[in-house]
Amino acid sequence: MSYHANILNRKSGLNLAKVEKAARTLPYATDEEMVNNPFFDDLPQTHIAQLLQFVDSHSGCLDPFTHILQRYAKTPLDRHAVLARVVAYGTNIGLGKMG
Repeated sequence: MSYHANILNRKSGLNLAKVEKAARTLPYATDEEMVNNPFFDDLPQTHIAQLLQFVDSHSGCLDPFTHILQRYAKTPLDRHAVLARVVAYGTNIGLGKMG
């Protein structure tokens, strides 16, 4: 034990030797906790791109996206390309690995 640990041990009455020997573990999920809620078993699976297109068609969430370069500002927004970029960045793929 270090000099400072001995002083702290005497002043506080704690036995730091036991604290230093204590096992340090991380709480990992057990197999039981990894199972999905049965509610989700009844829902159909869908692609993330289809979900994002659905959300955009009802909310217009892609409308604020504009071209950075002014020379392309008059061309219509390619919604599929924007969604592809959003998914690429959201999954940490990035534009370089997309194509």
